[in-house]
Amino acid sequence: MGKFSFQYGILEASVKIPKTADGLWPALWLLGGDYPEKSWPGCGEIDILEMGHKDGIAGGIQDKLFNGAAHWGSVQNDGSHPNYAIHRTNRYGLQYGDFHLFTLVWDERSIKMYLDRDKVPTRDGSPAAGSPPAGTPVITADMKPYFEMAITPELEPYFRKPFFIVLNLAAGGSFTGIFTVDGISALNRGNSNQASMYVDYIRVYSNSGALIFNEEFNSSRIDTRIWNIEENDDGGGNRETQSYRRRNVQIDKDRVSGKNCLVLTARKEG
Repeated sequence: MGKFSFQYGILEASVKIPKTADGLWPALWLLGGDYPEKSWPGCGEIDILEMGHKDGIAGGIQDKLFNGAAHWGSVQNDGSHPNYAIHRTNRYGLQYGDFHLFTLVWDERSIKMYLDRDKVPTRDGSPAAGSPPAGTPVITADMKPYFEMAITPELEPYFRKPFFIVLNLAAGGSFTGIFTVDGISALNRGNSNQASMYVDYIRVYSNSGALIFNEEFNSSRIDTRIWNIEENDDGGGNRETQSYRRRNVQIDKDRVSGKNCLVLTARKEG
């Protein structure tokens, strides 16, 4: 917020997702640039990745169930608000130590999201091209989005304006259906009561293919010219159990790939 925002384009993020069962809630999302002047959800929200939903926990598919979503409008008397979410059960797990590519394609007409478009084969059987820092992302007709929403006239005030990027790793809350620290089995003795989400890079291109944002987390510290680190004791409006601590957000090396990454860590303390 207040550092970088964009209106329309292609966002790519390479993310290694922690094992969420049970109770972790990793997310990559966008919030309208006029927040907090326009309170949520009037500012608009675009969720590119959320995992850890209570339905995945109940069905034993929390490593495969993920969603994309959009939120807008006003909160009603019953606490509801206009939103559209698509939950997808992927054919392979997303929480086994690999990086996965999440792609948002956004223009004035629609919002679309894709998973692992760098791994999806094309019709001739060859892998789809990845997008190097100076390249243009390739989206072919063979790649079906896991989320697709038209920006209809009534949605234009919410999704035809600049948005900024947010990353977080929540613990518990309404999304997970877990509201006590003891219920968060994802943090346990086996992982020293902590788990982390790794972000290799985030790139944003204009819809004509020009690279307008390229964060590869190459420095030893988070660049505060680009990012804010939220720090408070309030778990938020979704009844999460955590507080936010600066020491849980850092640049560190991924031991498997050897790459520097943004690392968001959830820790059970005390």
